[in-house]
Amino acid sequence: MTSGPPSRCASCRLPLRPPSSPAPQQRSSPCCTCARPSGPEPEAPSPQARYQEHILDIAEDLLRQAADLHEDAFNDGSTADLLRYKPVLQRLLDDLDAAVVGRGRAMGERSKDLAVHLALSPETLRKKLTPEKIDRRLADRTRPAPMPRASRSGQQSEEERIATRSNRRRLAAALSYMQRASKRPQNRLAQDLNTSPSYISRMMSGERPASWVHVRQLAEACGYDPELLRPLCNAALGSPVPSDVDALAYLKRFLKALRMSVGQPSDETLMQDTGHCLTRETIKAAFEGPHLPSWATTRRLAAVLSCPEEDVRPLWRAAKSAVSPRTEKPDEDDPRYSTIPADAMG
Repeated sequence: MTSGPPSRCASCRLPLRPPSSPAPQQRSSPCCTCARPSGPEPEAPSPQARYQEHILDIAEDLLRQAADLHEDAFNDGSTADLLRYKPVLQRLLDDLDAAVVGRGRAMGERSKDLAVHLALSPETLRKKLTPEKIDRRLADRTRPAPMPRASRSGQQSEEERIATRSNRRRLAAALSYMQRASKRPQNRLAQDLNTSPSYISRMMSGERPASWVHVRQLAEACGYDPELLRPLCNAALGSPVPSDVDALAYLKRFLKALRMSVGQPSDETLMQDTGHCLTRETIKAAFEGPHLPSWATTRRLAAVLSCPEEDVRPLWRAAKSAVSPRTEKPDEDDPRYSTIPADAMG
């Protein structure tokens, strides 16, 4: 008596093989190797690790929203533009409460100890954040979308938006230079700023705008004076030259930050890049001297530092206007203040 065609696996269509050596009085069924991968079963992530992933995502969303809020506030955003962050931030904070409490319980912490940090009674915490409510909230959580660019850009023209993006890249390059010069790895800087290495990486690549808070923290962690980067940070955020600062010092800090953004070239390199139109003494005075460099000098330096003159001209004019009336004030392209060596004039 012949048996019919062998049964086949619905997945791989291979013949099912009978189980080997079944135990007595134990019913077995044909099986297929495709249905059960070889090797040990992969371990499921622990509840603590699962909550930790949610906490990291929420922290990243909070950082992004806070940076956008800071940018809008810096650009004199409207009341409506600023207040619309409130429900988004509140929802993120509520998500954070749920994820942290869930992780705490998974670690064996008592509700009594968790409730203290939320200014709640243990009974209220147990009712408000039951394990079921926490898991449901985190499962339904959606990451907030960025605010519409049109409403956040205000009255900026397309040219101004392009300039803002260019200054953002220069700021990112300056931050990257500081990080390399300090020899501090990005993961160590992330620990110093209490954020993720990916956030540091995106900030240094110019992928996302860097708020002044994080620029200051990064500069301090790398051993630099944060004020050195303030002009470039303001330019990256599209902010005008502040009216309550020393405009001449502000211009010189901007030039120094530009120099860092292109790798801190030496005076000799800058002389060569300007075709020896600027002397070593003129270059040193432009960055470190007490006087305002002429517009011809400033323009040439900006050009070799990869900054168009329209980005540096407002800073130079603000510094020129701030010079004391008792001090000679150089005018744009005034031949009396030419920095071209005499032998170059023929």
